[in-house]
Amino acid sequence: MTVSSKLFRAFACAGVLSVLSTPAWAVADFTLRRDLDTRSESTCTSETAFGNLVADAARKIYTADVALIPCTAISGNRNHAKGENFDATAASAEIALAAQVVQIEVSGQQLLETLEQALASAPAASNTFLQVAGIRMEVNLTKPAGQRIVKLTSNGAALDFTRTYRVATTGDAAKAFASLAGAKKVEGQPSALGADVATHLQAVGVRDIKVLGRIKFTR
Repeated sequence: MTVSSKLFRAFACAGVLSVLSTPAWAVADFTLRRDLDTRSESTCTSETAFGNLVADAARKIYTADVALIPCTAISGNRNHAKGENFDATAASAEIALAAQVVQIEVSGQQLLETLEQALASAPAASNTFLQVAGIRMEVNLTKPAGQRIVKLTSNGAALDFTRTYRVATTGDAAKAFASLAGAKKVEGQPSALGADVATHLQAVGVRDIKVLGRIKFTR
């Protein structure tokens, strides 16, 4: 028997996402294998599994080098338990309705400065904290703000301060960080982050939603 799946459509302008059906064979893919924390006390202080999913979705939708997603774009503020069903509709509900993804071009130096600003208040919670994709960094919390990143790679290679990187981020973040002022905006319409996350989750399921060591704190 062939099980058909219907396409789901994201009505971003109304802030509504409707998943019409899920293939029977894919149901298990949406059953959480571990607790999933979307609380701001977690997403605004450290790398989180859901933060990784959101950043991955933004990076993939734009085929960007890096994704930088402000923790405030994740507004569900819940702790989902292992064994809970977490499908595209549930994922999109965790995202602030106003969050729109844009793509900008920045130098490696601008990228470093942006990340340093995002980490200035760590380990305390901060609205500037970023969930990331396409980069890994080691952060020494004993160092002064602005000098905390002691190791930074992009897609496996050391960050090149002179190279231009394509960055998927939110429109709000592009305006909030001084280091991103004047960054070139890549042509194209902004997309609703909630819809992007739902589309990505529908494709990959929840099996690999986990903390991946993208942001490591040391003392």
